[in-house]
Amino acid sequence: MTAKIIPFQPRNQTISVTTLLRKDAEYVWNNRRDYDVRECEVQGARDASHIERLLAATECYCIFRNQEPVAMFGCQYHPEHTSVWAWFLATDKVKFTWKSVHELAKQYFPHWQRKYGVKVFVQVWEGHIPSRRWLKELGFQEWLERFPANCGEQNIIMELI
Repeated sequence: MTAKIIPFQPRNQTISVTTLLRKDAEYVWNNRRDYDVRECEVQGARDASHIERLLAATECYCIFRNQEPVAMFGCQYHPEHTSVWAWFLATDKVKFTWKSVHELAKQYFPHWQRKYGVKVFVQVWEGHIPSRRWLKELGFQEWLERFPANCGEQNIIMELI
């Protein structure tokens, strides 16, 4: 497996991206940020069996900081719905690589839009304010309509414009 080295490298760190492997998905899952734990609960993904769905995604990747998994992301292409649904989960250590992660996202989201020729969407728990803010910076726009989720919470659909 060849790792892609990210152009922006923070001092004394090596940031790389590879295809997501089960062991790395399990590591990130078991060490998720509090916001991501809650996000998964709201989406109904309460246990590690959800990893199977992530690994089955059309494309899925792992971000490493000095060879330690800090985040995983990917997309699921739905030709029947003419859409791509993207996802992102991270550990607390992603904060040390945030500029690199941001640069990656600026590449991958538009790439998926061009590659599949469809709109890119993200479903976000309304309480995940940092993710909503970040997605807006990346060019996503929130739909006005809210959708019921588990735990009496609401989800927001965000679309890449």
